[in-house]
Amino acid sequence: MKHLEDIKELLVIEDGLYTLRASPVAGVGGMYATWNGTFKVVTVAAEVPKNFGRQTWKITAVKGKKNIYTIVLHHKHDISLRGSWSLEDNLAIPRGPIITTPADVEWEIFPANKGIHDTFFIKPVAKFNGRVTWFVGTNDKKEVVIKTSPVLLPPFPDRPYWQIIKSS
Repeated sequence: MKHLEDIKELLVIEDGLYTLRASPVAGVGGMYATWNGTFKVVTVAAEVPKNFGRQTWKITAVKGKKNIYTIVLHHKHDISLRGSWSLEDNLAIPRGPIITTPADVEWEIFPANKGIHDTFFIKPVAKFNGRVTWFVGTNDKKEVVIKTSPVLLPPFPDRPYWQIIKSS
């Protein structure tokens, strides 16, 4: 039983299907991470019927790595549409939009503690440079992108967060 407790301690989010609502999170509505095709930029869009099949993501913990997950588009027939969140390039300093690719890419997910239920920071797994850190957020073109944030003492009001909502 101790082994099961160790596994649960590593998990911030249980493996499952989720929608990802971009910050700021308030009231009803909102903008949700939306798949647009393999090697295409992930965007945010309203949660409306035409988008339902493109807004459910399978989040899976990477075994043995605390707070590390993959984020892959879920298809209702559980087939792969090669929709894993990824970066356009594999540079030491993460930048640019989030795209979807066939290869699973790891992301760090941990509680945002924003006083709002089920809110989390999502970060690329990158080497820490001591000056800045990187978070997944959105831009004015409704793209899901990497945002830079200085490493300072809390609070961090500028850091984008996501409400990760269990899908039914």
